[in-house]
This record gives sequence, structure tokens and C-alpha cells, in this order.
Amino acid sequence: MYEEVYMKKLLWLIAALARVVLIFSIVICDELIGKEKEHPVNAAVPVIDAQPESAIYLQNDSASPLIVTASVSDGGTLSYEWFSSDQTDDTGGISVGTEAAYMPSTETAGTYYYYVVVTNTNNSATGNKTAKTVSAYAEISVHTLTAQEAELPRYVTAINVWTYPTEPDTAIPSGYTNWVKEDLYDPDKGNILNANAGDDGAGDWIRFAYRLESEANKREAIAEIAVLVGQNVLPPAGWTKIDVDLNKGHLNASYLYLAYRKVNPSDTQAIDFIGSYNGKIEASNESLPGYSWVYYIGSSERADLNNGRPTANWIFLTVHKRPFTW
Repeated sequence: MYEEVYMKKLLWLIAALARVVLIFSIVICDELIGKEKEHPVNAAVPVIDAQPESAIYLQNDSASPLIVTASVSDGGTLSYEWFSSDQTDDTGGISVGTEAAYMPSTETAGTYYYYVVVTNTNNSATGNKTAKTVSAYAEISVHTLTAQEAELPRYVTAINVWTYPTEPDTAIPSGYTNWVKEDLYDPDKGNILNANAGDDGAGDWIRFAYRLESEANKREAIAEIAVLVGQNVLPPAGWTKIDVDLNKGHLNASYLYLAYRKVNPSDTQAIDFIGSYNGKIEASNESLPGYSWVYYIGSSERADLNNGRPTANWIFLTVHKRPFTW
């Protein structure tokens, strides 16, 4: 009898505890649901790990794809939408693609700006189920073929330096084809380059001229041009130094000399054009395919022909090369 009463009381106590636990669970769940409603979890904003890169192309050249790399922290799904615009910002423009990579067109000359909107979609989010981020824009510049691209093969077979105490006339020296002008890509544009240009009011006028010859004389072509630094520096084997200081007349400036190397049987390209940049702002490192900057010899640094003159212009030479066979 006693055990029966004890068991009944125990069962009652267990049932009572179960009711308490159930009520407590309901209260806690309601509180959590309320908090979730009060503080919803939104989809995470995507992070762009690698931005699309700017590039320069000749018209109708093959382009490299614009690529964006992005990630997200909440396991959502990323989608992409590329836009093309004529403005340097991330608003407006025309939708042109929906993949992580986009191939820009080079059919029409001009400057185009591309950016991509990356969207994260997370259907498990209790708040906003999508979040977006916008890439930096990439500038794609498409240029028309220049004169030296279209003409029959000719090569630069000679270059020389002339100095003048006062501004000379524009007559090209006998035996030479062109002055080097203040245009990076076209021999028919720009003023004749003065390699001593600047605002410090000293120094001689310095000009470069080069000779173009037909393919019949291609073994005299110049393969490379570079700049030597130092008053008594000697050129490497196989190179010729033009013994005219490009900073002539400036006592505190660097001694700079132009040097060149003629082609040999192992060369696959030779120079057919020499241009220049002359300006107060340092030129961008980018250049058109087929073109390259003139560097300090043995270095990957572009040669500033006013090196050592902090108030003078930035002056860089550029060359165009075409295919060459010995």
C-alpha cells in the first residue's frame, strides 16, 4: 500500500516537472523567435578579392578577358552582371555579360569603362536574402592602326643626337628620315622633341633623328635602344654609345647617353619607329601592343631623359617593333 502511494506521488511529480519544462521551452522558443524577428540575419556582402584590370589594344586585336574574383562568408551563391559605360564611375551603363569573366570588344576605336556588380543570394537568411557589391572600373582603350603598322616593312637602321645652343629650324638632317616627335605612337603627330625640355631655363636644345630603310637593308636594323647613366660609363658588348650627354648644359643633372644594339641572327623583332612622351605628369606605364618604353640599360626602369632635374619635364622614349628574320 505504501509503495503504491509513493509511486503515484512520483508519477505526479514527474508529470508536473514535464509540464514545467514544456512551458519553459515554449517561453524560450517564443523569446528566440521574437529576437530573430527583431534582429534578422541578412545575406553577407560579397568581397572582391581581385579587380578587373585596364588594358590597351589595337583595333580588332584579340583581347584578354576581364576577370573578377569574389568570395562570401555565409555560403551564399554569387552571381555577376557586367556593365559597359562611357563614364569613369560605377553607375549606369549597358548590361553586357553575366559571368565571372567578360571579353571586351576591340572592333571600335575609343575608350570604354567596364565594371561588374557581384550579388550574393542566401535563401537561408532571415532578413535580406541578397547583398551586392560593385567592382572598380577597368579602362579598355582601343586604338586605330598607326602609320607604321600599315606601311610596307621598313626598319630603323640609324639613330643620332644633335645639340644646338638655340632653338634650331625643323629641317631633318641629311641621310635621316624623321625627327623623334612628342607622340608615343605616330611619326606624323606632335612637335619635334627637345630632350632637354623643362622650366629650368638652361641647357642646349637636344634632338634625335632616325633613318628608315627598306627590308633589303634589314640586317642593319636596330634591335634595342637604351640609356646609359654615368659620365664615363661604357656600353655592354655589342652596343654602341652615342657620346652626347642628354643633359648637356645642366651642371647638377645626371650624365645620360643613348646607346643601341643592331640585330643579330637570334633577333625576332627590330625597331621601325621611335616616339616620345614629354610632360609635367609622369606617363602611365601602359603601352600599345608592339610598343615598348626605352629603359636604362640593364634595368626595368623607364629612362627619364631629364634624370636629375627635379623641375624639368618627364621625357620618355618609346619604340615600335615589327617581326624580323635574319
